[in-house]
Amino acid sequence: MPTNGTVHDVGAGSAAGASGCDTLLACAAAGNVDGVAEMLRAGAHDGLEALGEACRTPLLVAAAGGHAAVVKLLVEAGADVNARDSSGKVPLMLMAEEGHAEAMEALLAAGRDVAVDLRDSNHTLLSALHLAAAAGHAACIRLLLSAGADATARDHQARTALHAAALQAKDEAVAALLHSEPVGNVNDIDALGCTAIRLASSGQNDAARASVVRQLLTAGADPALAPGRGKTALSAAAESGNDLVVTALLACGERAALEAKDRTGYTALARAVCAGHVSTVRLLLAAGADASARDSTGTGVLKMAISVPGSQELVDALLPAISAADLDYAPPGGETALWHAAQSGFGREAVLRLLEAGADPEAASAGPRTFLTAAARSRWKPDLFRALLAHPRCPDVNTAAADGSTALHSAARSGNADMVQALLSAGADAAALKACGSTVLMEAAWASDDGDTAWLASVDPDSKAKALLLAAKCNGEVLGALLAAGLECKLPT
Repeated sequence: MPTNGTVHDVGAGSAAGASGCDTLLACAAAGNVDGVAEMLRAGAHDGLEALGEACRTPLLVAAAGGHAAVVKLLVEAGADVNARDSSGKVPLMLMAEEGHAEAMEALLAAGRDVAVDLRDSNHTLLSALHLAAAAGHAACIRLLLSAGADATARDHQARTALHAAALQAKDEAVAALLHSEPVGNVNDIDALGCTAIRLASSGQNDAARASVVRQLLTAGADPALAPGRGKTALSAAAESGNDLVVTALLACGERAALEAKDRTGYTALARAVCAGHVSTVRLLLAAGADASARDSTGTGVLKMAISVPGSQELVDALLPAISAADLDYAPPGGETALWHAAQSGFGREAVLRLLEAGADPEAASAGPRTFLTAAARSRWKPDLFRALLAHPRCPDVNTAAADGSTALHSAARSGNADMVQALLSAGADAAALKACGSTVLMEAAWASDDGDTAWLASVDPDSKAKALLLAAKCNGEVLGALLAAGLECKLPT
């Protein structure tokens, strides 16, 4: 058999030249009815099974191009209506995929005397009906159904044509399928545990997707159905930020969908929060979503919000729905939302919002640290950190952790000169000692930064060797700030 790209056409003869096409394949591709008819009259029937690009016969080529009159001629001449190209598609599938309803009608009409197999599928079990549905060709769907195509047939993912149309948000295709006989079960589940309405709910926010969801709801689709504790339709829409679909689903009044949790313990609200969809969060809260719900690890939506870029806006949306108990909730061995925000790269700007809402910086947290020693370990914008220190609910800057370290020790150890300056200005004690005897200066000397350290040689003449030994890992800016504050420079022995 010829390989892809090879043209093997027999019997073109002088009639081909007269028609302006060199081969039957070329005439079929061009939709040249006269040329095809002339070649067939001249006895070019051997060319009916010639193979061109993608192993397509003249009929497959004409089908892909939607040339109805050529299709009719070729079928009447005996072309194989069930021939397959290299992708496993037969002529009917190519027409369905491209939406060539007229050519499909010609094939089906000619097929009354020739066996056109409506059950045919490609290597992934996609039938012509699946392909028409996924592409949204309603006219082709109606033709196939009237000819006897099976609307309940499933592909390799156990999806019906309705699944395919819903996934691609083809509202006209969904309408055509829902009006078919038999319709099949609108709540059929595919191999991944998804119904048509669940598939329709994922994806970009557009009117067609919402239209599909409304049609499916009218037809009896269950939006709360989620086998194996998968995502419900509402959770899928919330995760996609598809507010039009969320609105359509909420309009059906299914409270169960708001409270349903997937296998990770996430509700629709949690999905919207983690994806950063502020408008969707507001929609769900207005509908009565529970802001106190927690996932399987005990994490609440407020703490989830803090890990999202742009978390401040999410926190603002959630705070009115958060109770005092939930504001300071910490899962076993975990941290409160406030603590998490103080240490999170995305959440620091939410710290002031949480403090203003009444969050307690002294609430339980994992580990031996204090709120400020934890905050001082990370990189804050200088102005934001100063605003935190100036806040009336901010803890005392000299509160020591279990190991005796203060926020100043942490800031010095992290090598953050701006934070050191801010703490000193707020009254931090530069002479405080950790339980192990380490001073703030010692912590700063061990900060991993190769700044200008020449000044260390004059810090303590009696311990010059030790100072020079530490110099390789000191942060000149931090130490300079400490010296400028009048720090006692004696290094511990």
